[in-house]
Amino acid sequence: MQTTIMDCIQRVPGLAERAVRENPTDSNGFFDRHRDALSRIDEIILVGSGTSFTSSMTAAPVMEKVGGLRVTVMLPDAVLRSSRLLLEFACYLFVSQTGTSKLTQRALQVLQARGLLCAAVSESGDTPMAKMTEDWIDIHCGTEEYPMRTIGYSMTVFTLIQFAMQMGLHRKTLAAEDFERYGGEALAAANALRRLIPQADEWILQNRRAMLRSDCIALTGAGDLYGVALEGAVKLWEMPQIPAMGYELDEVMHGPNFGFSGRHCLIVLDDGVNRSDEARAICKYMKNEMQNGFLVGPASLDAADFGIREAGNTFRSLLYAGVVQVISYELALNQGRNLLVRDKHEVMYSYFNSHFA
Repeated sequence: MQTTIMDCIQRVPGLAERAVRENPTDSNGFFDRHRDALSRIDEIILVGSGTSFTSSMTAAPVMEKVGGLRVTVMLPDAVLRSSRLLLEFACYLFVSQTGTSKLTQRALQVLQARGLLCAAVSESGDTPMAKMTEDWIDIHCGTEEYPMRTIGYSMTVFTLIQFAMQMGLHRKTLAAEDFERYGGEALAAANALRRLIPQADEWILQNRRAMLRSDCIALTGAGDLYGVALEGAVKLWEMPQIPAMGYELDEVMHGPNFGFSGRHCLIVLDDGVNRSDEARAICKYMKNEMQNGFLVGPASLDAADFGIREAGNTFRSLLYAGVVQVISYELALNQGRNLLVRDKHEVMYSYFNSHFA
């Protein structure tokens, strides 16, 4: 039987559990090779495009929390434009699941030529980008069957957070007991995700009509959930081909709020703590005035919302990501799109190709 995107979504908990239990504290020798440089590192800079960018945006706030270093996310074009101004003592992680992104590869080449500390974050040590540098960080995702990345997004977020934990452990900004505690949270998140996926599937089937009749769907969240909102917008465009956008929570109340109507669906990702009052207020507005809003979080506003009681978990982004992935998948099926049919992109590639084959 052919693997479906739902099968890929359901594969994430097991992959996350395996990554924790293998628990590599040295990321393929990275920390051993650069032991003398660790004390000089003053920032981690994540570089990537597409889902590699949204996964970096998701992971960055959590990486700062667990690693004790500032984390910046940059598109590869910004790296190339600013290459002479970049920090000498930063650690640059170039993120590409398949390692074939042309512009990310070019940015890696430029920074390596400057002698900066660079590593590739990729699905295999055999990807083109991983072969460009001695330092490769394994995403632990294996080969994913569909270009609409679900495993790759979730496991990239997971891997980047784990890397920051390892950085904190080696730099002694994260105590060993806290490292173990975060590992326990990771296992708890994986177990919770296994339970949430079928619940989210049932929930979207009950609430899909409001989303399917909308002209567009917007998602919003704060902190790491902003990154999930960005990725959710990508997935809604990729799978059901619904116009979608992702906003930071404060941003959605500075302009987009004037444009919302009943033809626009807003999905609010709320962790119950980080500016939760704002999240609930904008969702109430969309529910009461536009009759088209949903809250995903620990405390529902009404029966139409989806509850995540583990919203305080350090790895909560995996849970919220699982929900938006299920939403995108089920809306695609209900629109009649056959996701089992592999699209042929020869015509598109005759115009442009952003990746090396």
